[in-house]
Amino acid sequence: MLGQVIILVDDSAFGTRGLLAEHGFSVLISYKGKRVLFDAGQMGVPLLLNASALGINLAHLDAVVLSHGHYDHSGGLYTLTRVLRGKPLLVAHPLALKPSLKIEGGERRDVGIPYSAAFLEEHFQLTLSEGVLEVAPGVYFLGEIPRYYPDLVSHIPGVYTVSEEGLSQHTFADDTAVAVDLGEELLVVAGCSHSGVVNIALHASRLLGKPPSTILGGLHLSGKPLDFLDKVREKLKEIGVVKVYPGHCTGTVATVKILERFRGEELGVGKVIDFDH
Repeated sequence: MLGQVIILVDDSAFGTRGLLAEHGFSVLISYKGKRVLFDAGQMGVPLLLNASALGINLAHLDAVVLSHGHYDHSGGLYTLTRVLRGKPLLVAHPLALKPSLKIEGGERRDVGIPYSAAFLEEHFQLTLSEGVLEVAPGVYFLGEIPRYYPDLVSHIPGVYTVSEEGLSQHTFADDTAVAVDLGEELLVVAGCSHSGVVNIALHASRLLGKPPSTILGGLHLSGKPLDFLDKVREKLKEIGVVKVYPGHCTGTVATVKILERFRGEELGVGKVIDFDH
């Protein structure tokens, strides 16, 4: 075993006693002697308690990556700073820091990152990029995801970005993922896949020139019709996906349908996935 992914925050938890689930996502990627935290969950307390229960010390991280600018992937950053030693790299798409609102039933709810850029710069080496970045040896931030299949994106209705000009429909251009280069293949870790999991996997493959054999994380397929799920499965097969580990926002029906076609299993807090290169 030369690398490992451990699920620290997810919507379900199992295994080790004392683990907490919450609506959110966070995984620790350990590879080639470096540690990258991908997303930070929603509240922060589950992140630290789960790490402690699993025997993981989060004081020393080489990088933190945000999949996109939503609270359930970034809210734990403040609590994380209470235990951090040093200022690790923090990488996100520039639009991830834009305010984000969910408007439903006449009510407005802030769903964006609950921290200012100034706070993030105080505690991290904040790096905003639309392009690919190698955040640690063999671990790549994928940058902005092209909509190769615009009919397979997973946007949320009623979500808006806020600017001086007012509200505009959220395009989720900030939604991205990381890819771990395993030598002959890729492990792709996604947070919510608003860009579309097929688009993410295909972009990783085109950027790095290798098949995205394993996909892990939130696929945002909850509530999608069966024909949509069938097309997602078909396209993932076409681009070389072999294993899928769905979690967070994937949805029960989608998880069942995905695991009918691919090796893998449902994620939950405490799940450990080992990999080689």
